[in-house]
Amino acid sequence: MVIRPRFSSVSRYRLWRCLPVALLSLCATIFTPPPQPSQSNFFQPFISAALGQTSITPEEITRYARSILDIEPLRQKAYEQIQENNGSVPLIDCYNSDQLNALNSTIRPIAINYCQQCQQIVEKNGLGPAQFNEITRRQEQDAQFRETIRNEIIQLQEQRSER
Repeated sequence: MVIRPRFSSVSRYRLWRCLPVALLSLCATIFTPPPQPSQSNFFQPFISAALGQTSITPEEITRYARSILDIEPLRQKAYEQIQENNGSVPLIDCYNSDQLNALNSTIRPIAINYCQQCQQIVEKNGLGPAQFNEITRRQEQDAQFRETIRNEIIQLQEQRSER
């Protein structure tokens, strides 16, 4: 039996306000592909910025925020299922097939299903994996951009709660 603390409405509100930052961090872990041996990843952000490839539209930010919010319930469910079956939750990198294949047979299907559903959600919201990853990388490097995304997530949460 697991005893879960009960939170007051004030505590729940504070947790709800922290959710966007936690979600952004999670997606950085899940959707970041492994480095390619032929690339110099250290210089990639500088090269992209120099070429002007970091232009992200407000619509893409909204699509990204929607994807984050849509993925969160799946993440929680997968986390709980893996924890229930495995006791602990290993890092799951959706782009690392060797890592996914190395998971034990009880949690591998959960992780693979989660990764497939995440990709479908991202695409349903009008982003490709490369766009999603670019936005994730940029928010990790740019605090002001991260705040823009956080505000969009909060706005979408408020819109959803009004329905």
